[in-house]
This record gives sequence, structure tokens and C-alpha cells, in this order.
Amino acid sequence: MFKRWCIVFLLALMPLCAQASPLVIAATDWAPYTDQRLKNNGFFAEICQAALAKSGYESRIEFMPWKRAVELTKSGKKEALLGASYTQERTQYFAYPKFYWENPILFFAQKGHTPSYNDVKELCPAKLGMFTGSFYEKRFKEYGCFNIETVAKTELNIKKLAAGRIQLVLDSKDSVNFSLNNETSTYKDKIISLSPPLEIDKIYLVISKKLPDYEKIRDAFDAGMDALKAEGSYDKILVKHGMK
Repeated sequence: MFKRWCIVFLLALMPLCAQASPLVIAATDWAPYTDQRLKNNGFFAEICQAALAKSGYESRIEFMPWKRAVELTKSGKKEALLGASYTQERTQYFAYPKFYWENPILFFAQKGHTPSYNDVKELCPAKLGMFTGSFYEKRFKEYGCFNIETVAKTELNIKKLAAGRIQLVLDSKDSVNFSLNNETSTYKDKIISLSPPLEIDKIYLVISKKLPDYEKIRDAFDAGMDALKAEGSYDKILVKHGMK
């Protein structure tokens, strides 16, 4: 009898999230965070799905261009979005959890470029490559001295930079280093990062506020992440993906 009551009690503690279908998470190929070519779709994808699963939520990831991923999650056609930075504007549409990954944002240039700067305007004028759909695009257009070119993949900007078709790339340290150690390794000796970082960005799994239970899902995700860290699974995933 005692054993039966223990089972009933444990079941009662689980989230009451009887899903008709898994949560659909929108993402784009952005190695090493989220990329369908990587094991378990990248370390950030694996960590976030594991946290959801820990709290009883099944999920699946759908890959698509970033702009489309953002818009579909805004509208609620996708329940969550992987790899979103924090902006005040986005809080209208997305619920942000406590958990985030710190993401240094750097300028990259060909070797021979001055390796440091004090003010962004010192880098003007320049052709500047960045990720399609990045919220940095609007910000840098306001400087009025950058010719901004966007592409859908980090490695395309690295190739353009190495060929001299652009003078600078703005991207995450993790993403560019991953590419230079893999797909674009032939250009590794041609590219340098500039200091200091533009900023330390934070990337999240965010939940669409179009969902009636978005707060419940957000809180369950954070609870699941706390559990992953407490049991050591979080660190094991990072080690498996070479991120620790």
C-alpha cells in the first residue's frame, strides 16, 4: 500500500502537460549551438530539449531560415524558438526563461587589420557581414557608415572575408571558431578576432506568448534545467560536444 501511494504522489508532482503532440521548436543552422548536421542538433539544442524532457515535455525541432523561425514563433505557429538573443521588443512576443548561454560577439577581420579598437566608428567605413535576421543589422544601419551584407550561414561570411569581398564580420566567438576548426579550416590562419568584444550576448530558448500556458512551459523548462545541472547531465552534454 505504501509503495502504491508513493507512486501516486510522484505522478502528481509531474507537470500536468498531457500533450496532444510534442512542442515544436523553431531553429536555424547555427553551429555549434543548433545545427541539423551535428549530433543531437548541437549542444544548445540537446541541453534545451533535455531540460524540457526532464519536466515532462516532449519536443521536436524544425529547422528553417532564421527570419521565418522568428516570425512563426511570434505568431504561435511554432511553440518555441532556439537561439534567440534578448531584446526589449521581443519580450512582447516571447517569454524568456532564467537560463541562457553567454555568447561573446566579436568583429573578425583578415590578418593585418588593426587587432583592437576603442569605438565602433573607428571601424568605418567597411563592408560588414552578419547573420541574416540578426537584430544587430538595425543597430549598425544607424551608424550610417557600414555597408551591411547578410548571409544565412557563418561559413559563407568567413569565405567572403578571406576573399576580401567584405572587410569585417560580426558574429559569435563560438560560431566562428567552430567553423574555422571545421568547414572553413583552410582560412584559419587568415582570420583574426578584434578586441574588445562588442558585447556579451545571451542566447535563450524562448516560448511564444501566443500559447495560453506559456508561463507554465517556461517555468517547467527552468525547473528541468536546474535538475539537469544538479545531477551533472548539463556538464556531460557540454563535454560531449567539446564545449567544456
